[in-house]
Amino acid sequence: MKLIESLSVLSLSYSDQKIRFPSFVDVPFEILDDFDNAFLSLPALIENGKFTKQEIAYIVRLHNLINITASNPLLKNLEPEQFDASQEWNMIRDLAKKTLELINRNKESVNE
Repeated sequence: MKLIESLSVLSLSYSDQKIRFPSFVDVPFEILDDFDNAFLSLPALIENGKFTKQEIAYIVRLHNLINITASNPLLKNLEPEQFDASQEWNMIRDLAKKTLELINRNKESVNE
């Protein structure tokens, strides 16, 4: 559940992300830290069969894209303006949305 919640927040626009956190926190850091902490639970979730291979691939791609983007010297400061408007961070939001859609679609087909 924590991984799904972190994907959900990660997929939101920056203005919607800011609303979810107190004004005194570093929102970009918190968003990425939440996802990173949730990602650490992925091995146990895989062992328990909670995700399909395709879902796992999407989650790992997203993790890799975040790491690549965060290591970019032009983007690694996580300035709110960059986090809001940069094409790279918006690509991460889009991939998070696609990952959530895939997970939700697969859950719906299992429940039918």
